[in-house]
Amino acid sequence: MNWFKTAVPALFAFVISVAASESVTDDWNQFRFRGAGVAEMEVVKTSGQSFPSAAKIAVKAARPLTYDVQLAAPCALPLELDGEVVEVIFHARCLSPLPGKNYAQVQALVEVAGPPWSKFVFTPVQITGNTWKRYHAFGRSRPAKKDAKRDFGPGETQVGFNLAYGPQTLELAGVEVVKHKGVTATEGLPISPFYYPGREANAAWRAEAEKRIETIRKGDFTLKLEDAAGNPLAGVPVRVEMVRHRFPFGSCINRWMAVDDDNDNQQRYLDEFAKWFNQAVFESSMKWHNGFAVDDEVRSVMKFLKENRISLRGHCTLWPSWQMTPPWLRLLEKRPDAIREVVRDHIFYQIGTLKDDVVEMDLVNEPYTHNDLIKLLGGEKVIGDWFRTARQAAPDLPLYINDFGILVSADKPEDEHRKHYHEVISRLLQEKAPLGGIGMQSHFTDPQAPENMLKILDEYGKYGLPIKLTEYDFNTFDEALAGDYMRDILYVAFSHPAVEGFLMWGFWDGQHWLGNAPIFRADWSLKPSGKVFDELVHHRWSTRLEGKSDATGIYAGRGFYGDYRVSVTTGDGKTVEVPFTLEPGITNYTVKVK
Repeated sequence: MNWFKTAVPALFAFVISVAASESVTDDWNQFRFRGAGVAEMEVVKTSGQSFPSAAKIAVKAARPLTYDVQLAAPCALPLELDGEVVEVIFHARCLSPLPGKNYAQVQALVEVAGPPWSKFVFTPVQITGNTWKRYHAFGRSRPAKKDAKRDFGPGETQVGFNLAYGPQTLELAGVEVVKHKGVTATEGLPISPFYYPGREANAAWRAEAEKRIETIRKGDFTLKLEDAAGNPLAGVPVRVEMVRHRFPFGSCINRWMAVDDDNDNQQRYLDEFAKWFNQAVFESSMKWHNGFAVDDEVRSVMKFLKENRISLRGHCTLWPSWQMTPPWLRLLEKRPDAIREVVRDHIFYQIGTLKDDVVEMDLVNEPYTHNDLIKLLGGEKVIGDWFRTARQAAPDLPLYINDFGILVSADKPEDEHRKHYHEVISRLLQEKAPLGGIGMQSHFTDPQAPENMLKILDEYGKYGLPIKLTEYDFNTFDEALAGDYMRDILYVAFSHPAVEGFLMWGFWDGQHWLGNAPIFRADWSLKPSGKVFDELVHHRWSTRLEGKSDATGIYAGRGFYGDYRVSVTTGDGKTVEVPFTLEPGITNYTVKVK
């Protein structure tokens, strides 16, 4: 790291409150500033404030990663990775806003000061106006994994700000770090408001999305109701209820959570999964570096999914770096031809084993950042070879490529990561490789404008392939913001004609890689984003109709595509339920009521 070390006496006054009003005050003299060649920092005096000086930071250009420009200092507060809530309070003012905005932006952070850089706070904050204001950024740490370090003493964590959002100038001062105990929901906390374009309840873009949804996700139907002898059932009461969406709304499922009979939350986990989702993907069990094998436990989860009519997508065959492949593979690093054969065998084994159990497969994951095997085997042409090998193993299985950093950077100009994804997809199609779909992971820390995300989807939609949002979550402590963003990301996905699925990367805080899932808190209470998901997916975008058949036994209506239950009350007063599936391009259905 290219750190510029600056001695800054009394730059920030840290007031650290530990739960029940216990406090310690320290003055810090050593701050580290990283400018990445696009930013400068100086210490300036203040007047009329409770703090005598401030850090003035001028950023000249955006960088791909917000932490490319960072101001940070060691934190003296002992912290634990146990789900506790940590708050950063600071003062700031905006001297020059981001282009086209009326604010500057920082990402307040408290994190472990070294790999794996576990976060306590990782929260974007918008700085408005050129007068000093007080801001509050909250975060909740993810409980440490079993046998992992969880207690961090003074100096083992750091507090600071990431700033590489674009040209902007601002001043920061008067920072406090506060640790809270016993906080579950965020309602009532002084969270600094965050605005993204299109968040308004009456935003025009959302009205346009509603129109597209009506066109692309719904269809007219005509049910011809007949008795067992083929006679029309005229004038009978009819109820048509959607029971399952055609559009996949899903989540990753954790194998260990699903099979651990000693876990008190196991049954609740499975029950909620079956209630909320119609598609699943294993969180880790299909990854090569985790020792992929279809054992009894994996089969048990597959059985549960099948019994509940939940389809399964595969993730992932190749995550092509040394880090994400079995450790023994690197022993062959000097023998690329051997590695080529081993990878080919792995593709054949995994795809051949799973082809009847999954509806699609993420064949290659994150080729921009995890590319050791790609480089070793002669460059990106090898990706096409992998797709052709998989097609030999499973002639009919849709094969996806999957990557992060696409939708989550929609507000920024196209960066090298997005450019690379276009190049890889274009090359695969030019080579006539059997690419069957495009995955966009969608792990958000900063909200992006919905209209900009729709533009990104337009760009990738031009390839004529289905797009899936494969791993959605939004790592924010602001539950109201998360609720609004869940609404808008669902509208973005469901309203775009190229998108054919939306999956989140976990739904419950108690089993989530960040401890911050979209649907349930750790105590199974429903988050605002969970309420939004339920309202949209299970109510607003669902169909329930009632009426009577006409004189010829016809009942007509319009509904969302998916599986339905038709309830018909016959002349003798009995109600008979019959299934039918409303599909695009099919209007007329005959329903036999026996």
